[in-house]
Amino acid sequence: TDSNKATVGCPGASDTFFTDTAAGDLVLRADDNNNKINIGAGASGPAQMVVTEHGGTAPRVGIGTADPGTALQVEDGTPYVTLKNSTAENSEGGCESRVIFEDHTDIALAQIEGSHSGTSDDTKGKLILSTHTGSALTAAVTIDEAQKVTAAGDVQVAGDIILDDGGSLKEAGGTAAVTFDGSGNVTKLGQDSMSS
Repeated sequence: TDSNKATVGCPGASDTFFTDTAAGDLVLRADDNNNKINIGAGASGPAQMVVTEHGGTAPRVGIGTADPGTALQVEDGTPYVTLKNSTAENSEGGCESRVIFEDHTDIALAQIEGSHSGTSDDTKGKLILSTHTGSALTAAVTIDEAQKVTAAGDVQVAGDIILDDGGSLKEAGGTAAVTFDGSGNVTKLGQDSMSS
């Protein structure tokens, strides 16, 4: 109920935070009925950010929602999340941003990293997916600025490998081992061209 709410800022009408005279002000309200802290700004309407708990033990943060279903929920018509490295650097792997997945002992089990690719002063980027081997966090898949994908281990495919409009399977040195045409016919096997 309203009697159980404590508001810092300019309270508005029932179920709102603000009156027209409070436009642009920040309002912080605690509601002891549902263990929520509501944060908002503007002339009227619901909170823009809510800090709450689930089941009395699980803290949750909602941005754009008053009822987050997970530890952090962002709700919007364009729910984008930006990680910006404010350091001006163009080194290989520099200007990195990371999403880190830790276990209960603070060990990183997996990681997603976006960073600068190369050493030129440009906007080339790369993406690295890393997993923990049991000994160390190790890059598993790297995608560079040319969209080249490098896997550190074996690649197991449950479906088909599709070569768009023909192409080749090559060994590490770059020599084509198997070449296909646009119809899927094998035109070369090793160094030998196939006869029709």
